[in-house]
Amino acid sequence: MGLVRNRDELTVLAPAISAVRRELSDRDEDAVPQKLRKAARATGRSVPAPHQQAMLAHVESDDEFRAAVLDRWDKSEPSDSVSHAYLSDPEGAAPLIAAAASMIALGRAEAERDLALERASDLAAQLEEAKGRLSEAKQRAKVTSKERTAADRRSRQGLERTAESARRDHADALETIAGLELALASEHAATDDLRATVRRLTDREARRVSSGGPPLPERKSRNVLPTDPAELAAFLDGLERRLRYYREPNRIVDRRDEEPQPLELPNGISPESAEAVGAILEEQPDRFIIDGYNVAGAILFEEFSSRAGRKAAVARADMLKRSTDATVTVVFDAANVKGRTRVTTDFGVRVIFEPEVSADDAIVFLVQETVDRSVVITNDRELQSRVARPDCVVLYTTALVAWSEHLNDS
Repeated sequence: MGLVRNRDELTVLAPAISAVRRELSDRDEDAVPQKLRKAARATGRSVPAPHQQAMLAHVESDDEFRAAVLDRWDKSEPSDSVSHAYLSDPEGAAPLIAAAASMIALGRAEAERDLALERASDLAAQLEEAKGRLSEAKQRAKVTSKERTAADRRSRQGLERTAESARRDHADALETIAGLELALASEHAATDDLRATVRRLTDREARRVSSGGPPLPERKSRNVLPTDPAELAAFLDGLERRLRYYREPNRIVDRRDEEPQPLELPNGISPESAEAVGAILEEQPDRFIIDGYNVAGAILFEEFSSRAGRKAAVARADMLKRSTDATVTVVFDAANVKGRTRVTTDFGVRVIFEPEVSADDAIVFLVQETVDRSVVITNDRELQSRVARPDCVVLYTTALVAWSEHLNDS
């Protein structure tokens, strides 16, 4: 087969192979050995490895052909010493060829090593980046868990306060019911006495007529005493209210119901619409409580926590205050605010910057601390559910914004 077999050795002897190709191409086809004719006819810069090995094997086996190639080589003044040594003495040049091929293989191995080191460095960098992201994710998860735990605790405390208030209301209701039952029993007894009196008078008149005496003067019948105990109690309550003016001189008669009218949004009006604000103003609530940053976010989305966002929210509250006698309060979280925590605008709007708890918790406390007929303005679904109670109406932030913009346009 020849002395040269592998790819690296063929690479080392590429100049010699080129000289052999030129020598074969200059000869007539009849002068070229049969086994080299395909190699002689090969075109292009690349010659298949089997053709290269066949040409080198012919150089090694045919001294005359090798001498001709060497003579062509010497005339071209080559600079490759290994190829020259091979064309001069193939067997003697074998160590030189092996050494040069080893250098090529070594260079290729070093290149592969450098590539592997580069890939390892990239993988190490990716690993460090992944570790960093994992650490950040763990930290975020820890913070989120802590925040959720705090929110759950605050919600549970709010529910406990609501439950305690409900228990007190239930006890008061039971006491009121007991009082009403006693009053009803008393009214039943009074009704029985009145019926007995009427029966006695009727019997006396019947005896008078049967004995031939003159009948009593006929009087106009007036049904002033209902027979049903509940109707009788209601009649007596109304009579007491009408007579109160005469028992307490210099007192103006107040004919309004003692209990305030329930506060609720009329049917058919969406709490997200501008009409909802106008409708609730006609109900004359006692106070409005506004989620400040929620309104600021609806007006200036990207700057909701800035001073401009807070100023825009307070301006909408001022517009609302000019349309109602109710108290208007705006509550902000105070984490990013310095200075006073409670101020009052020129129009009478109370602005609270809550430093101790969240704005949501402060709003829930304001709703639960009194029995006022309240309106809470927020888009926060969780806050809406926390303030849900009779005589507390929730309007969406979009309703206030749309109503105030409509007011500006008009």
